[in-house]
Parts: sequence; structure tokens; C-alpha cells
Amino acid sequence: MSKFPFKIIKFIYFLLGIFIFLFMVGGMLVYLPLIYISFIPLLIAIIYMIIKCKCPHCGKFENLDRFIYARKHVFHCRNCGRIIEIEE
Repeated sequence: MSKFPFKIIKFIYFLLGIFIFLFMVGGMLVYLPLIYISFIPLLIAIIYMIIKCKCPHCGKFENLDRFIYARKHVFHCRNCGRIIEIEE
């Protein structure tokens, strides 16, 4: 049985953390180029999420929130109905 790797979730969280850090520092310093640069990790995270966050069984897109929920709970895919398991 295939499992969804947790390292994908950690990488997306890392990119979102970089976005939040750069956005907050740019906002506190009122430095607009830093705010604009902060959107690069956000766009990379969104594209990576669209490409990688798929059901390991049927390959259909699932939300990142659903994978986070599936880490500690039993969660079924919306499309194929199989249980999604997260590989630690």
C-alpha cells in the first residue's frame, strides 16, 4: 500500500514559513522590495502543492489540510474512497 510522504508537508510548511518571515520583516521595515520578494516562496509552495498533493492511490488532487488531518486521523480520499496514510 502506498503512503503519502510527510516530507512534502514539511517542505511546504518551510516555504510558507519563509514567506511569513519575509513578509513580516518587510512590513516592519516598510521595505517594499522585500515584501514583493516574499511572494516568491508563496508561489513556489502553491505550485508544489498542486503538483505533489495528490492521492497516492488514484492520483487526484487533495487539499494540504486534508493530508494534515490524515496524519493523526483516519481519512478517506474524496475520489476513490481509500484510506490515505501519511508516511512519517
